[in-house]
Amino acid sequence: LGSSTCHIWKNCPGAGHLMAVAPNFETEPMKRGTAMHKAAEQILKGQKVTEELTEEEMVIVQTYCNQVLDMVGDGVLFVEDRIELRANICFGTADAVIHHKFPGGYTIIDFKTGKTKVKVEKNDQLMFLSLSCETGSKVRHCIIQPKVYSEPQFYEATEDEINAFDKEVEAAIEGFLETPSRTVVGKWCSKCKARGFCPTKNGTVTTAPQAEVSW
Repeated sequence: LGSSTCHIWKNCPGAGHLMAVAPNFETEPMKRGTAMHKAAEQILKGQKVTEELTEEEMVIVQTYCNQVLDMVGDGVLFVEDRIELRANICFGTADAVIHHKFPGGYTIIDFKTGKTKVKVEKNDQLMFLSLSCETGSKVRHCIIQPKVYSEPQFYEATEDEINAFDKEVEAAIEGFLETPSRTVVGKWCSKCKARGFCPTKNGTVTTAPQAEVSW
């Protein structure tokens, strides 16, 4: 159960199983987004950029990197770090995380390369990544989306919000494990790569295939 699809499997127990066996496909915007993320990772790690980007794409990447570096201060920057939660059932990769020495806490940063506005307030993906932070830490969420916002967008996630989200994730995992064939139609379907053969959405009675779970 990945962080980027959290808004899907948190609402639909069967989605995690269906997406695990769904064919992978990438649209051209998705491919360009992946290339820009890789280039940004290389720049922030001090590596040579190996991705072939257009001038516009390079401006987007450099804008993101500059805004990330402006936030680091005396903190420690982690780039594209993978996290695993709940006996490795859940996983995710943060584009960038800053562990601030003073006044302490974390800034979790998500790089968005598209034109569709992504809100930072109570963002499921960022809330999910917050679960990897030390309990009681101050956690600030950040969306950097150069095509939409001229400046980084911030949201201070409270401890109560993170704890409440943690309970939602626990309930979602329980549904994933105990009712794997239950699929629920909703607005999250538009982002689900298994929507083409979802038994509920397409009016069939086919049982959702179950993904293997490694403990």
